[in-house]
Amino acid sequence: MYCEDCGKELRTGDAFCPSCGTKAGSPTEEVKPPEEVKPPEGAESVAAEESTAQGEGAEKGWVPPAPAKPSGPRKPGQRTSGLAVASLVLGLASFVFIPVLGAILAIILGAVAKSDIKKHAGEVSGSGMATAGLVLGIVNIVLLIILVAVFVPIVAVVWWPRIEARIDLWEGKLAVNDYYRGNNASYSGISPRALSTYESDVNFQWASEDSGNKAYGIVYLRKLSNNQVQIYTYSSKGDTYSATATDGSWSGATEDWGGKWWRHDGKG
Repeated sequence: MYCEDCGKELRTGDAFCPSCGTKAGSPTEEVKPPEEVKPPEGAESVAAEESTAQGEGAEKGWVPPAPAKPSGPRKPGQRTSGLAVASLVLGLASFVFIPVLGAILAIILGAVAKSDIKKHAGEVSGSGMATAGLVLGIVNIVLLIILVAVFVPIVAVVWWPRIEARIDLWEGKLAVNDYYRGNNASYSGISPRALSTYESDVNFQWASEDSGNKAYGIVYLRKLSNNQVQIYTYSSKGDTYSATATDGSWSGATEDWGGKWWRHDGKG
């Protein structure tokens, strides 16, 4: 340790300098330089350059990675196509509530929705719903065509002959009822010609004219008495449909089409 005034070396424990008498100061502790901060293992050392206004040089050392820059402005959210939703709903409804109209609308709206979504790419969503509605509508139409192709022949072969015969018998019944009411509640004087004045589109004939070949499309008349008559007809399958009226009452059944006022003999 040395005197701060004259620079003479002082001994340990001297309170004053033996040369100039200056009070000795406290011994100065040796200051250790700070330890070098090492970057974490695996981190890359990069150069950090700082330019000063006086043009001082750059000092190299490890710096932490720069924070991530904020992303750009968020894009507005896509809107779902209302046409696509409507197409899907109608496509599903076409199998339950509105099979024909719903299927047609589902196909039209689905096609329009897909075109609109393609035109506004990235702004409108719902392409999957539009495709689903379009497909459902097409499937519904195809199934309907298949059902019609199968059902129409069945109706034509099985159901239509009996329906046609019952219609003929029903029209014959109406003519007989009109004649009965217009003839003072009596069947006297009834004839195929007289019945034709009430139902001109029906081919009436006497039962005696029935040749036995079961020709259909003819309503045969049989007068049993002034209070009772019988009519019958054949279906195209050869089955017999007949009905008997007594004093204006057809076998005691109602006048309704569904009432069992007629008799069926055969398989039709």
